[in-house]
Parts: sequence; C-alpha cells; structure tokens
Amino acid sequence: MYRFPALVFFILIQIGLMGLGLITNPILMIGIPIIGLITIWLIYNPGVSLLLLALTGIIKGFLINIIPVFEVVDYTLLFTILIWVGLFRLYFIQKWKIPDWSKSLFGLYLLFCIVLLFSGFYTPSPIYGWQKIMRFIVFNTTMFITPFIIIKHIGDSKRILLWFRNLLIVIVVTMMGYILYFLTISSGISLLLRVSILGANPITVGSFLAIGAGMVVILINRSAFKYWTLYIPILGILIIAIIATGSRGPLFSFLSGVLLFGIFFEKTNQKQLLLFFLYSVIFLVIALLILPENLTGRYLNYTTGDLVIQREGVKRLSTIAMRLQYWELSISEWLRSIKTVLIGVGSGGFSSFYILRDYKFYPHNMFVEVLLELGVIGLSLLVLFWYKIAKILFSIIKIESISIISAMWIIAAVVSFLGAQFSGDINGNRVVWMFAAIALTSVYSEVNNNEQHP
Repeated sequence: MYRFPALVFFILIQIGLMGLGLITNPILMIGIPIIGLITIWLIYNPGVSLLLLALTGIIKGFLINIIPVFEVVDYTLLFTILIWVGLFRLYFIQKWKIPDWSKSLFGLYLLFCIVLLFSGFYTPSPIYGWQKIMRFIVFNTTMFITPFIIIKHIGDSKRILLWFRNLLIVIVVTMMGYILYFLTISSGISLLLRVSILGANPITVGSFLAIGAGMVVILINRSAFKYWTLYIPILGILIIAIIATGSRGPLFSFLSGVLLFGIFFEKTNQKQLLLFFLYSVIFLVIALLILPENLTGRYLNYTTGDLVIQREGVKRLSTIAMRLQYWELSISEWLRSIKTVLIGVGSGGFSSFYILRDYKFYPHNMFVEVLLELGVIGLSLLVLFWYKIAKILFSIIKIESISIISAMWIIAAVVSFLGAQFSGDINGNRVVWMFAAIALTSVYSEVNNNEQHP
C-alpha cells in the first residue's frame, strides 16, 4: 500500500532534480542522487560512519580543501549526526539494546562526563575548556556507545573489521606512494622529512599505521605458514611507513602493544607471537640503518632533539624532553593547593599556566592531563573505567580462546591506548574509546552472546 505514494514521490524528486540541473549545473542531476544514496547507505551502516569519524584527523583537512561545502558543514559533526540517525533507526525497529553487563561501565563513563562538565565552571581557559568538554561529550560518547548498540554477533564485528582493513589499505597504498616520491627526490635534500598523507598530522597517520601493524602481527601469528610470505612483507611495509612519518610514539606503541598483547591476551601460539615481536624489532633496526637519513633522523637524534625555527631563531629542541617537562609542570601545578589536588584546575587549564593563553594545549598524556585538569576525583574515575574494561576482557579470555577477529580489535585498543600516553588529548585520542568498545563487544558477543557477565 506504500509503494505507489513512494513511487510518485520518487518521480517528483527526479523531475525536480532535472529542473534544478537545467537551471544551474547539469552535474547536480547526477551528484545529488548519488549523495543521497550514499547518505542512506551510511545511515543503514553506522559502523562505516563510525570508522570515517575515527579518521577525522586524516580526512577532514583534505575534504575542506577539495569540497568547499565542508568549510561550512563540519565533517566531524556531519558523521556524528549520520551515526545517531542510524542508531535511532535501530531504536525505532527495536534493535537498540545496550548489554546489561556493560551498564556499570557506562555508569563510570557518565560520572567522568559529569566531573568534566563541572570543571568547565572553574577552568582558567573557558574558551578551550568548554570546547573540550562539549567535543568530548558529543564525539567521544558517540564513538564509545555506538559499538555496544550495533555489534550483537561476531559477524557484526567482522564486517566492521573488513571495512577498517579496506580503509587501512587505502592509507598504506597512498603512504607508500608518497614515500617512493620522497625517496626519488631526496638525493639532493638534506633536511628532515616527515611523510604524511592529505596534509594530516604525521602522528595521526603513524598511529593508524601502528594499529595496522599490530593487527598484521596477530594475523601472521594466527595464520598457516604458507601465508607468511604474503603477510610478513606487508608488516615490513607498515613499519617502514611508520618510520617515514617520523613519529616515535606510534612506533613505540606498536612494539610495546604487541609485547603486552602477547604476555596478557594471547593464549594461542604465545611464544611464536613473542618471536614475531623480536623479528619486528630486528627489522626496525635494520630499516633505520639502511633508509635515508632524512627519513630516520628523528629516531637517530632523539637525544639531541630536532632543529626548530622559532621567533628567536633556529633552536634544537627535544620533543621527549618537552613532554617530560609538560608532565613535571602538570604535577607541580596539580599540587598547588588542596582544591587542585581534589578537582584539578579545570578542563583545558594546562594552557593557562604553560603558554599563558586560553588555547588548545595539553600535556600529551591521558592520565597526567586528567590528573591536572580534573584532580584525584577525575583520575580515579578514569582509572576505574579502564580497570573495568581490562577486568572484563581478562575474565573472559582467562577461560576462552578468542578468535582472530576479536584479537585484532584488542591489539588495536592496546596500541591506541599506549599511543595516548605520548601525544594528543582526550579528544584527539577518541579512537581509544572506540577501539575499547569494539574489543569488548566483539569478545563478549563471541564467547557469551546474549548472556549476563559478572
């Protein structure tokens, strides 16, 4: 009974588009229907929108440059809206159900958001502070809650993993193209090069490459020997790509993430996985020795620092020393009074005493950042939150061997969590919350679907 009105509506829309195209630009007759179909597809596949939201740091700047409309319509907000439209569609068809076992976790998350919101009323950096609060509540919450709603079976997790794999392939292929280009022209270049794609921050690109490298290690460890000749070269390409970004944090998070995963999470071929960790370290050392110095300089001169052009002239600065300075100053400011010890200086407050401006600046460590800005209360909630996640994972893995799909999501969560201790703030590292949620729902749906977990 609904087909005839829908058909009439569709015909009227097409006639309207044809008229609009003839009046303005003929490309609109094709472009608008395509955009409409893509939008509907994304609404029916919120997992894809979730991954595209996670790639904001890589895609957003590029889209703004090539598609002027994104100068007006915020990319991050657009995909957040698409995700929520998709989630409400699931609600109306009665497929929205947050698992009972996760409610205590959501309680801790809600309390953390309340403390973060309250800190906006006493922050010395109200502009950046409130921006930080609202972005966390809107975007981080979206990325954290979505996996609990859309992943009901291991097949849902596998589907999202396949899309993430496809996006990583695009990133790696593009990255290797840039690397080959720079290697071709680098013979006469003595300056340090940090390769990136689409104008994105090299650290952001390096972080996703590190996650991909961790997943490939798991793939090799769980695959038959005959597939190693395919997967091992891919791992080598990923390691070279991470080196080319000049990002030490992602490289460290990849290696330490594989090591921690092998010790705490891997029950299948644990010794073999630790051997692959050793092979990765050896390959890394060899790559650092044979690649051009303008690609490896940031790793070889980590003790002396990089040459940076400042207003006072060219100076040699060590980013490692600077981060240690950030953490030392943060702890000193946190200990300033009983008030700051308990509730911190307020959201975004780090910039107010480090650069004396209400500006986006942070100590580049998740726990130090929360300790300074939200005090012991905020830090306690954050620690309990991550402890709860680890406890759920350990309690399940202790009695069950997990599939390669869940193992890949866990390594993604571990690598991104470690990376958050060296760069970015709690908003810039929102993928940590997403990967943790996907890992939890994937593991739980695999071994104990539709049952309560203690």
